[in-house]
Amino acid sequence: MSGAAEASYEAVFDISENQFQLIDYGVVPELAAQFGELIVPFVVGGFAVYCGISDGPVRLRAEVATTPPPLDAAAWDEVAEIAFDAPSGGVRVVPLFEDPVPAIPALTNGPGAYRARVHARGRATARNRFVHDPAEDYLIQIWPDASGNQRGRTPPSVPTPPVAAWTGSALSTEGASTMRTTSD
Repeated sequence: MSGAAEASYEAVFDISENQFQLIDYGVVPELAAQFGELIVPFVVGGFAVYCGISDGPVRLRAEVATTPPPLDAAAWDEVAEIAFDAPSGGVRVVPLFEDPVPAIPALTNGPGAYRARVHARGRATARNRFVHDPAEDYLIQIWPDASGNQRGRTPPSVPTPPVAAWTGSALSTEGASTMRTTSD
């Protein structure tokens, strides 16, 4: 089956400051956009996931595939996709100011261009609150980007591709970086 996950990992871990990061080994994160959407790109080496809660545990399932997995947005409130580069090739899930989540190993296999699709459910449940039990679920799917798009490595004369958003009928790179699949 095309895009089937080669590996999957699950963890519940604490986040702080409304975020966790997927960041390459040895990269110092520098935001390339403002917080507010589901995915906030870094200039190089990964991206941040913007959570609804301020602090507390979230549930994450991370899947690694060799080709784009099929899009299944039905069970999720939001789905967004991004191209990113991994100059060292060791992208890990890292809560802000913490060590990588031990239950989830590197999600990239060597340096190169990758894509990630982030699914979120429950971001509006306890917006900007401290929680003791998980109120949000995330699914992150990562695969090599065959087109070679590398966010942060595009020559200045060529615009960096925007974050793609599920529009309900197709994946689009125009406009917003996130689409809500349920009514707010």
